[in-house]
Amino acid sequence: TKRGNEWTTPKSMGLPLNTTEDDRYYVINSKGDRGYFSSNRASSNGKGKNDIYTVTPGILGEKPVIALLKGTIYANDQPIEAKVEIIRNIPKDQFSKEELEILSQNEISSDGRLVVGTYYSNSSTGKYLTTINPGSIYKVRVSADKYEAVEEDLDVEKLAEYKEIVKDFYLVSTQTVVATNVTTAITPTVAVVTPTITETPTVAVVTPTVAETPTTAVTTSPCSGGTLPDFGPLKGKSLNDATYYNQLLNMAGNYCASSLIFKVQIGAYRKPDNFKYPNLQVYGKAEIINYPDGITRFTQKEFTTLRDAEAQRQKAIAKGQKDAWIVAFVDGKRYTLEDLIMLDFLGKTIN
Repeated sequence: TKRGNEWTTPKSMGLPLNTTEDDRYYVINSKGDRGYFSSNRASSNGKGKNDIYTVTPGILGEKPVIALLKGTIYANDQPIEAKVEIIRNIPKDQFSKEELEILSQNEISSDGRLVVGTYYSNSSTGKYLTTINPGSIYKVRVSADKYEAVEEDLDVEKLAEYKEIVKDFYLVSTQTVVATNVTTAITPTVAVVTPTITETPTVAVVTPTVAETPTTAVTTSPCSGGTLPDFGPLKGKSLNDATYYNQLLNMAGNYCASSLIFKVQIGAYRKPDNFKYPNLQVYGKAEIINYPDGITRFTQKEFTTLRDAEAQRQKAIAKGQKDAWIVAFVDGKRYTLEDLIMLDFLGKTIN
């Protein structure tokens, strides 16, 4: 029993809550209306190996003060499995005696950065979920092999009640992308500036750029009629899985709607100067936009249907851009295809 800020002497609740077995780790949910505990009891159809049981409190329990941190991690705008480290960044001498007793010396760096938890996002969906105790300002560090790590501050120092915090993270490749077997397309810098117009590489590279009209979305097939399909089977699924991606193409590949366009994204970088795409110059000049998240994204061409955009994506892949993918724009706002599915294509009216 809690009286004010003090707990009275603990007392056994008796069967069936307390048994002679190892009953421990009682916690309640954020609403205070359901409790959970672990027990190795063999009764109650238990397996005898620390099963988890639920219990309904006789009165509402005290709601926990904690932050629930969740979100999705993307690499080049695709869901990815990444390491999520929760770091407490305070001087070592500010840790309490109890904290120091339970912490290994190896967990605290020389600058006082303590990794209080390490987690990994789901490899298919990129989603992660963890809880964070209040009372500190933390850093959330997200990293994955061959991608730049990112860090963000999380201030829950004065948190006074349960709170859900959604943070999505976007990683970009650390590798410089240079196409292979295109030396002749890169080298003729002189050929571009010289008045000679019979140079074949110059024509191949420059002519589509002049003819390119990237602000106009095009389609090579008519839009299908009818209503939007039920995207339920695809919600929460990773389109990196060819089965789900092909299912999306079959369901909505030919749909088009007002203010909805699809673009083929060929690169996303924090250091855009590293990105070269001479292998794709034949498809015109890329549209380059630096977004608020600090990532510069490169797209080529616009289409009114997903299927036409996919045809262009396959052309880019054939030219060596293996990680080309498709993004959607609704009224000028950018969405990943997974986001668009979760929003049911924003209920856009089909043309």
